[in-house]
Amino acid sequence: MTSPPEKESGPLVLICEDDPALREFLVVALDGNFRFAETDNGLEAVELTRTLRPDVVLLDVMLPGQSGLEAIRMIRADAELKDTRVVVMTAFSDVRPSDIEAAGADRFLSKPFDPLELVEAVEELLARDR
Repeated sequence: MTSPPEKESGPLVLICEDDPALREFLVVALDGNFRFAETDNGLEAVELTRTLRPDVVLLDVMLPGQSGLEAIRMIRADAELKDTRVVVMTAFSDVRPSDIEAAGADRFLSKPFDPLELVEAVEELLARDR
């Protein structure tokens, strides 16, 4: 389930979330000068990261098939993708921030989160030099 970027300019945000309503929420929260691509599974997120080279990846932890943490590990293990900016989102209290940090996430957001917190996280990562 992939949707290609709609706009032709602006930073590309890849959203990997299996809940369609939450994907829509993320697009609305970030709407502005961003382009979006979407998927609902971790393996496809890795493939889209390889082909689209997004500026930021928003990645849910609990996904069908391959978890978000496994997807991050694959992204970080790829020499061409290792510097990709990744924000991990989860609602599950059994996933510790230290596990997410160990997997290589740049930022962690605990669901539910304030839309402004999401915007700040994405903007902060985009401002970083890589």
